[in-house]
Amino acid sequence: MSEQDDVLMPAMLAASLHEVKNMLGELTLSLDALQQQCPQQGESIGEMRFVTRQVSDRLVQVLLLYKNDAGALRPNIEAVPPADVLEEMLVETRSLAGDRLVVTLEGEEAPPYAYFDRYLCEMALLNAIHNALRFAHSRIVIGAGKIGNALCFTVEDDGPGFVPDILQRAISPGGHSRDGGTGLGLYFADRVARLHCNNTGECGRIQLDNNSVLGGARFLLILP
Repeated sequence: MSEQDDVLMPAMLAASLHEVKNMLGELTLSLDALQQQCPQQGESIGEMRFVTRQVSDRLVQVLLLYKNDAGALRPNIEAVPPADVLEEMLVETRSLAGDRLVVTLEGEEAPPYAYFDRYLCEMALLNAIHNALRFAHSRIVIGAGKIGNALCFTVEDDGPGFVPDILQRAISPGGHSRDGGTGLGLYFADRVARLHCNNTGECGRIQLDNNSVLGGARFLLILP
């Protein structure tokens, strides 16, 4: 492969992934319309919409990880109300959950404003929400609060929790996920967290445990 090919192939791959993502967006809109026209098939169409959204979000994560590996991903840090992020995540989660799950918020202890990249953090939270939607029995709680001086977003469910292997394994591409996948979503969330560093050099992190108030898995996105 020539030097020119080494430059063109990643660019072509990124462009192709972006094109596929747009196609999936159009498919999601079509499924939304179909769900309204055929309410009796709402649950089945909702499942298809959920999978389509998962694939679309995963493509976005791959594109962003490509930019990160190329040194071109820079977080857009600005003042954001965590409550606004929670509300947006609530709408998205309820849309994907349909009538199958009860989704609630816990954000009373969140600060009125915090400094972070809203888009990247929402993408990281959506991955955790997708996992919760797969494993929750009946409830999901999305929250925000503080751990010391750090902002902490949480996604909790009442499912079976993380297996010990996931909790003990270092987060890396190719690592295990709750559904036996590649673990790319967790790796993406970890990269996003680590892009957020304060003036003292302390950087963000994610934490996984089974200490949910609902008795299942808990995902924490901790931002200094």
